[in-house]
Amino acid sequence: MKSILLSITVIISVIFIPVESLAQSNVTNGLVITFDTIPVINANIKAKGSKQEVITDSNGRFEIECESDDVLTVSANGFNSEKVKLDGESGNLKINLKLKSGDKNLKAAIDNGHVSNAESFSAIASKNSSGEDYSQYANIYEILQGKFPGVQIINGEIIIRGMSSMQMEPNTPNSALIVVDGVINNSSILNTLPTSEVESIKIVKDGGSALYGSRGGNGVVVIKMKK
Repeated sequence: MKSILLSITVIISVIFIPVESLAQSNVTNGLVITFDTIPVINANIKAKGSKQEVITDSNGRFEIECESDDVLTVSANGFNSEKVKLDGESGNLKINLKLKSGDKNLKAAIDNGHVSNAESFSAIASKNSSGEDYSQYANIYEILQGKFPGVQIINGEIIIRGMSSMQMEPNTPNSALIVVDGVINNSSILNTLPTSEVESIKIVKDGGSALYGSRGGNGVVVIKMKK
């Protein structure tokens, strides 16, 4: 009789085990870097579903228990945070954090010990972040309208105010010339350029545009991309 009661108790216990406890946990591992090669130390990784939270080691590596479709939030002082949606893969994630613009963010990254070689990191950051950080803009057109008051965007073409008087014929185009990394392009290329990879943009007009001959008569938009 006792054995029967014991068996019934075990069966009932199994039936009422919470579903969550039956689910298998997944362990995801990865690497957090910046500027494609530099490990980010003590970066914080938080899993939305499992609520687990870990930090990267001295090589930028981490291991975290999470759900198969979890979302990881990766953050570190001085860097833009990144969200990574898992697709069932359990390892070998590579997350490239972008350093925020400004000396204070460079200092924050160094002071918080996120890099092992501050001198080398500063040199690479200076080289790669020369000019302004345009990553907050959705496209090149937004940069031009936001940073250059003398520029208008009309039907996808760039018009530099004050240049139209240089036109000899009323029906000739008055859009600016587009030069990307020294190569003349039509305006459609602006839709393909990632703003995070733009190193500098400048508007050339008046005497400076003469360098480009008659094609530069309406002004020139000179864009330099990061290498």
